[in-house]
Amino acid sequence: MDNPKNLAGYDAIRDKSVEIGLPKQYVTDIGIDALVLWEREDTAFIWIPRETGTYLVPLNELDAKKQASHLYAIDYYAHHEETARFFYWNRAELKEITGAHAYRRAALAFPIAADEIQQEKLDKEA
Repeated sequence: MDNPKNLAGYDAIRDKSVEIGLPKQYVTDIGIDALVLWEREDTAFIWIPRETGTYLVPLNELDAKKQASHLYAIDYYAHHEETARFFYWNRAELKEITGAHAYRRAALAFPIAADEIQQEKLDKEA
């Protein structure tokens, strides 16, 4: 079946999920990831499987609030979720990356949201 959307990306995360044995709970998150990918044109994305589900970050997100939410989620999982692993889909292959790398990739895709988060952190430090 030829799909102009993100079928190859979904196949990659489904196969990787089986390979690494994540998620252990809320396995249906992968189905939700499939729906998110189906609704979008082919896009790069960050995928974060962990024991208690998955989190998908389409890097063509246009909504600023969702962009900020994605950045906060990546930061949270990188620092507070021991079972989280990070993968980047470049429209051709799924590569494992670090949480810091995932955040940088998302920040490049969402520069305004990333700048607002940095400003908020600086305001808290002052």
